[in-house]
Amino acid sequence: MTQKPRRAVLVLDGDSPNALNVARALGLAGAWRVHVLRPGAVWRARIDWSRHVASHRIARSGVATPGYIEEVVRAAERVGAEVIFPLSEGTALRCLEARERLEHVARLIPLAAPDRFRCAIDKGSFSEFLSAHGLPQPRTVVHRSGAALPPIPPDFAFPAIMKPARGEYGRGITRSETRAELDRALRGLGADASFVVQEFVEGTDFDCSIVARDGRLLAWTMQEETMPDGRAFAPAAVTRFVEDGPTLAMIERLVAALEWSGLAHIDMRRSRRTGEVLLLEVNARPWGSLLGSVEAGVNFPDLACRAALGLALPEVRRRAVDFHKHGWSVQGLRAWLRRNPGDGPPRASQFAHCLGDPVPEVLTWAFDRLRGKRRPA
Repeated sequence: MTQKPRRAVLVLDGDSPNALNVARALGLAGAWRVHVLRPGAVWRARIDWSRHVASHRIARSGVATPGYIEEVVRAAERVGAEVIFPLSEGTALRCLEARERLEHVARLIPLAAPDRFRCAIDKGSFSEFLSAHGLPQPRTVVHRSGAALPPIPPDFAFPAIMKPARGEYGRGITRSETRAELDRALRGLGADASFVVQEFVEGTDFDCSIVARDGRLLAWTMQEETMPDGRAFAPAAVTRFVEDGPTLAMIERLVAALEWSGLAHIDMRRSRRTGEVLLLEVNARPWGSLLGSVEAGVNFPDLACRAALGLALPEVRRRAVDFHKHGWSVQGLRAWLRRNPGDGPPRASQFAHCLGDPVPEVLTWAFDRLRGKRRPA
C-alpha cells in the first residue's frame, strides 16, 4: 500500500513551553512533516531533537520587528510549507496582522479576528465580555493602566486572586487572604499596571480545550482536576477527561459570542459550594495537557492544520481517561507503571510520549545536570 506524502507544516515559536507537545501530536497524526522556526535566544531547544521534526531554523529577527514576517515567508518557501502554525499569542497576533503576506505562501491555522483575539487573551476585556453576555464568572474587579486603583466592594469575599491582564502559565498571580493584604498588594503596583482582582472560588479546576471556526465548535475535550499539583496556580497533576452537557452548552455560547476561530484552552473552576462551573480565562495557544487531549481521542494540532487547508476532519471519538501530566521524572515513571487500574477509566501519562520520543528528554536532562540546573517535574 502506497503511503500518502506528508504535508509540510512550519511551526513558529519552537522555544515555547508546549512546542514539543505540538510536534509530537503532529507526528502521531502521521500526515505532517514538521519544520520549526524559533528565536535564537537559546543554543538549542528541546524540540530540535525530536524525532518528529524534519528541520529547525533560527529566526534572527524578533517577532515585533519588521523583518520577522519576511523570515517566516522565506522559511516557509524553503521547506514547502502548506501550513503556518504560530504557538504563542503574541506571534499569532503578529501573523494576523500580516495574514495577507503570509497566505501568499501558506495557510495560517484558523485564528480569530484580531479584535476578538485581543478580547479573549486580555483578562480585563474578557471579564467585561462575559458580563455583557451574561456568562458566569467569579466576581471580578477590572483595573486599566493609568486609571485610579479600583474600589474593592465592602462585601468582596476573601481570599482574592490578583492577575495581570496579560500573562501566561500562572506568572504574576498572587493570592490575598484578607482585605488588608490585598490593599498592600494593590499599593505595590505601578500606575501602568493592568490587572483583575477575582474572588477565589473554592473547588476544582475544570477546563475545556477547543478548536473552532467562525463561532462553531469543530472539536472539544473537557477535563477536571482529580489531583492538584501542590504548587500555587500550577496545572493539576492528574486530570480526568469527562463530558458535561451544561458546561458544553456554555462553551458553545461563548464560542459563538466571540465568533471564535482556532485553538483555545478555556480555564474554568467548579465551585465546591454550588457545583456551578465559572469561566476564568482563555489561553489562545496550545496548552500543557495537549497530549492528554490526544489520549482522550482529539488531536488538536492535526485538526487545526486540516482546517487550515479545508480538508475533511476525521470523526472524533472521545474517551474518558485519567491523564498524568508528569513527563521525564520519577513521578512520570510511577504514573506510567500504574497505567492499568482495576477500576475507573484507563490512565495515560506524559511519560509514555517521552518514551516514544526520548532524545529531547535525555539530552535536556544531561545538559541541565552539567549546568547544575534542575527542571521542575
